[in-house]
Amino acid sequence: RRYVVSGEGANALVGPLDADGAIKSRIFTIRGVQVILDWDIAQLYGVETRVLNQAVKRNLDRFPERFRFVLTKEEMLGLITNCDKFGSKRHYPGNEAYSFAKKLVGKATKSILLVDGYCDDVTLDVLSAKRGCVKVTIATVAKTPITETAIAKFNKQNPTLEVKHTGKFHDRFLVIDDKELYHFGASLKDLGRHYCAVSKMDAAFIPSIKQRM
Repeated sequence: RRYVVSGEGANALVGPLDADGAIKSRIFTIRGVQVILDWDIAQLYGVETRVLNQAVKRNLDRFPERFRFVLTKEEMLGLITNCDKFGSKRHYPGNEAYSFAKKLVGKATKSILLVDGYCDDVTLDVLSAKRGCVKVTIATVAKTPITETAIAKFNKQNPTLEVKHTGKFHDRFLVIDDKELYHFGASLKDLGRHYCAVSKMDAAFIPSIKQRM
């Protein structure tokens, strides 16, 4: 029997799950039982982690404590360490995720597409790690904090950047060279502030993302 466990200070959806496909890589052993973290469950079901946890809090009678528990700070740190030891493609937390995002940006040789509804100067700082010849496209909401002045400054130093406005996306995605697709548990501007997961997804979803733009 496998369980779902939350991050520090939050609840989580729980239940027995099959260990094949995308689920197998998300299973960890904590307190002697196999668990799946709340943010992984949220991604599997296509919802935000906070929405998942809110649903649990509103229906606690359906999620008894024997099927879920909250990680302590020490357990969370241990999980982060183990992820590094096992070479996981998911990276935690804060500043590590920020550095990892810059490394992804630096990998691109042709193009970068960032889908992120909340972008600011920190976002541009991450994207400045790109190679000089790489074209960057940001898909974000019309009310993005990024100003035309900031875009012009970026293009003067790191050409070229194009910002497109769309409200069709809820999650954050990073596409590298139209070949690699990553899902971010937080906006790039928040990577140095909160725990978040970065997951590599099937590149087959890239055409669908670009089409929605």
